[in-house]
Amino acid sequence: EKVSHLEYVCKNKSDTMKEIQQTQEETLKKFSEQMKAQESCWLKQKKDLEQQYSVLLGEVHTRAQKYQDMAEKAKEKFSATENVQEQLLLENSHLKALLTQTQKEHRSLLAACALLSGALYPLYCRSCALSTQRDVLQDQINTCDMFKQEIRALASALCETEERKQSNSKGKKKRHSRSWIHLFRKSVIAVLAVHRLQILCSQSCSSLFSWVDGVREGIG
Repeated sequence: EKVSHLEYVCKNKSDTMKEIQQTQEETLKKFSEQMKAQESCWLKQKKDLEQQYSVLLGEVHTRAQKYQDMAEKAKEKFSATENVQEQLLLENSHLKALLTQTQKEHRSLLAACALLSGALYPLYCRSCALSTQRDVLQDQINTCDMFKQEIRALASALCETEERKQSNSKGKKKRHSRSWIHLFRKSVIAVLAVHRLQILCSQSCSSLFSWVDGVREGIG
């Protein structure tokens, strides 16, 4: 009985061990299948991640190239801006020097204009004085012309008197007395004419020279 019981127990244990072993094998098989499925999933995820990484890496390279191009363009613009700034600084310095030179020339021109105005004012005064002197001389010339006309009239009157004296043939005594009278008249007229000419010349000369002296004093 004991042996039978032991055999029964051993058989039960053996069956139990087989069941456990079968269960473990099934479990291992399931686990293996799960691991394979998980591995397949991981491989797929890996491929997806690698693909995404490749895409991202391509985008990164593209952006890096783009940013590098932008940086180079910005560098070129900055260099061009520096060149323009240097040119502007040079032009500014040139314009400052030109402005300084222009201001100096402007001051020189103002000084020259002041000197010219100072030199032209006396010339203008002299021109006015000469114009007035010309008017005075023209008046004197007109007066002299009038005086010449009067002298010519007197000479004509004397000539007419002489002709009348010569045409008159009555009496030598009468002619002799008339000749003395006419001679006296001629002398008186000549003396009056000379006296009037002297007075006229003295007045005109004195007025002219006194006026010229006054103008010179005004200019001085």
